[in-house]
Amino acid sequence: MATPTSPDRKFSFTKQAIRDLPLPSAGDVTYRDSHPNAGGLALRVTAGGAKTFLVVRRIGNTVKRFKIETFDYAVCRLEALRKEAARISSDISGATSAKKIEKVKGLITLETAFNDMMSAKNHAYKEKTKVFYRRMYENHLAYAGNKPLIEFDGQYVVTMKSKMDKVGRRVSNVALGLLRNVFNYAMTAYAPENTPIFIYNPVSVLTARKLWNREKRSKDGLQPAKFNKYVTSIIKTEIMGPTRTVPNIYHISSSLLMFMLFSGLRPTEASHITRDMLDHDRKIIKFGAKEADLLIKNRKEYSLPLNETAYQQLIYAGAYHDSKYFFAALDGKPIRHTTMKVFIDRAAKQFGIRQTMKSLRSTFISIGEASGLSRFIVKALVNHDDGSENDVTDGYKVPYYIELKAATEKIESYIYEHSKLDPEFVRNHVERKL
Repeated sequence: MATPTSPDRKFSFTKQAIRDLPLPSAGDVTYRDSHPNAGGLALRVTAGGAKTFLVVRRIGNTVKRFKIETFDYAVCRLEALRKEAARISSDISGATSAKKIEKVKGLITLETAFNDMMSAKNHAYKEKTKVFYRRMYENHLAYAGNKPLIEFDGQYVVTMKSKMDKVGRRVSNVALGLLRNVFNYAMTAYAPENTPIFIYNPVSVLTARKLWNREKRSKDGLQPAKFNKYVTSIIKTEIMGPTRTVPNIYHISSSLLMFMLFSGLRPTEASHITRDMLDHDRKIIKFGAKEADLLIKNRKEYSLPLNETAYQQLIYAGAYHDSKYFFAALDGKPIRHTTMKVFIDRAAKQFGIRQTMKSLRSTFISIGEASGLSRFIVKALVNHDDGSENDVTDGYKVPYYIELKAATEKIESYIYEHSKLDPEFVRNHVERKL
């Protein structure tokens, strides 16, 4: 081949071409081998006539030269030199990657990883989930925010758990579950040059040692024998009102509890129902794409046919105000959990029967099963994800709508049958006289 000129500094090395290279007038010139198996081989030629094989690599902001050997036409073996250059290049890459990884390890703190996770999953998390996670982090994990993740180990996590257990066993589980999520994110998100920095989740020690706090699922669903006492206690508490003469929304609170018992909706879903979500003609609540994204657990659009009692609770509650929410607080926003707790506590104190808002949903499910409804229909009513489309208003598929409507009415009938209460008395609040 022709001997390369000075501007042409990359060519496929041969012994003859290297021997015939011109010398620079001053200083030195570096040529790079363009052979497919070059392995990073280069050649430095000086004005004094020295020709040296080497590997040139940039490490950080500095160019480093690693000498292999001086060119000698008689003994030069280019294939062997290329293999050596490839070995050196690999060693350099490994060393620089390790150095980078060690440096990055020390920079990634719990706070950094948590914020990165929240940013990366911004569109995946619901707004209430984001608020909840940030509150849990600030209240229970932020004290370790400046600690590099690499310094977390199993024993440190066990120590964290001991401290959190003093605050609450459930809080401890939730906070450490969030910490586990952060590490799971870090194990996949931080991988310079495709080399994972973190390969171990220290929170896994809690599973390995069976240290997670056991949480008993609530089994306090309302039993049929207590239907009458519970419904009556709610209505009586509404009529009695608070102990002091102050503005109150006991009528809204009672309606929400009754609505949940007869609809099976989750507390947040029920309290955030707006007027434009109700189809009065078909008595259907429609959670569209926007509402589903904010309120529904599986974030899927969902429609629920209402029985007459559930429907009347909406009408009654909505008649007291102009808010877009049926179950509105005095300021027009959705009724708050603290407000509901005050009402529930007063009813429990006066009549000796207490049901949490969540237990009303489990009661609805139990009644559905006791009524002989299929698991498919019960899951459809309460929007448990079974992989099928539950939107009964999609073209108003008449057989499916009728089946769900009949199911919710069957649950309503079961409650009245076992409570011995007059349906008209429960539905028509304005006529309640105890």
